[in-house]
Amino acid sequence: MPLKSKKYFLPILIIIFGLLFNGTGMHQHALADDPLIASVSISPNPASLNGCETLALAILVNNVSGLYGADIQLTFDPSILEVQDDDPLRNGVQVQNGGFLAPDFVLFNYADNSNGTIRYTITQLNPTQEVSGSGKLIIVHLKAKGNGSSAVHFSKVELANRDAGNIPATGQDGTVTTNPPSSPTLTISKLNSSDARLSWSSIGGIAEYHLYRGTAPYFAPQDPAYQTLSGTQYDDSGVLGDYTTNYFYVVKAVCPNGAVSAASNRVGEFDFGLVRNAANTIALPLIDPSLQTADDLGAATGSSKVSEWVPETSSFRTRLVNLIGPNFSLQTGHGYFVRTNSSSTPTVFTMVGSVPEAGAITFPIYRAASCRLNLLSLPLDHPELNTALKIATSIGGVPKISEWVASTGSFRTYLVGVGPIDFDTKIGYPYWPCADNNGSSLSWP
Repeated sequence: MPLKSKKYFLPILIIIFGLLFNGTGMHQHALADDPLIASVSISPNPASLNGCETLALAILVNNVSGLYGADIQLTFDPSILEVQDDDPLRNGVQVQNGGFLAPDFVLFNYADNSNGTIRYTITQLNPTQEVSGSGKLIIVHLKAKGNGSSAVHFSKVELANRDAGNIPATGQDGTVTTNPPSSPTLTISKLNSSDARLSWSSIGGIAEYHLYRGTAPYFAPQDPAYQTLSGTQYDDSGVLGDYTTNYFYVVKAVCPNGAVSAASNRVGEFDFGLVRNAANTIALPLIDPSLQTADDLGAATGSSKVSEWVPETSSFRTRLVNLIGPNFSLQTGHGYFVRTNSSSTPTVFTMVGSVPEAGAITFPIYRAASCRLNLLSLPLDHPELNTALKIATSIGGVPKISEWVASTGSFRTYLVGVGPIDFDTKIGYPYWPCADNNGSSLSWP
């Protein structure tokens, strides 16, 4: 502020000189337990900063008598926290006066977000009176810059009375822990035979969403994102209906300051080629809420008959779609026979849904002395089991393993260690291992 009279100038210099060069009031933890010693602290402490919100962190002066000026310096982790500017009309980043001391003359008010420092130096002027008791010296508005915990450390605490005398005081450090924004909840649906719609829940305070796409179910999202979006929906064109390539998705929420949520749940689309007027085996590798019963699967595949293999009895349970037989429930990951029609059957069956958590899909293994046939699919989290031999070895006690070939209406079988062909296998597809009593596993994988 401008000095209107010379009578103010000398007291200002005395107080400022005392604040800047008097070292006796420096940060003294040894005095912290003395109830007669003033202190400077943060509130709340410990503090939590969630998502994209702003935290108003108060710097308090406690139990002081005759306070007239203060010089406070703080440090914080600039990779975790960022100070928001409280005076947009001035250059740089300033904090807010808390009201305990009148801002008659503010020598320093700045925050350095690169180095993680704050300095606030203030003195009152005549005729403003001294203050005693406790109150807010400054308010620091913080946002999360990264995820983690940062100490808020008082590197300098200087309090002065009206005559520039030192007021002994301690600085009581604190901690601010940041938490990432909440993860969106992602869903997928079919717009038509070729286009998928991705939708996700809205997260408050978010600047944008990053949508990631990969061809492996558990791919690691890598920047740059597949799409950067301000809304909560995206239509991915032309991704459905190609059984040579399946697509999987996650989305992240991003705050205006760059703080990023964890990845959402995973969703995807999975395609099987179908042969018309034939028996086809398919599996249900995704959690598709539209596929609950045998009739649902019949309608989705254009089939008149849906069967499931019952290894306990070595027989099929069959449903004539919408007509006869038990309309049995479907299970994620399990394989099924579908008898397609000649003209109404699509050439590709596409399912969409959530990707199961890794390790969530397991199968009971039924065994017999002469080997018992099981129908299972290769779970999405086991791409390393890419041959019939590797699946058989993983299960153990499997002398032969087969896959159904719809175009010939017959099995292709590999006699383990004999031949004729150790065929390739793919995640999500159904296979028929025959397990004998030489293996010990009763569930797989």
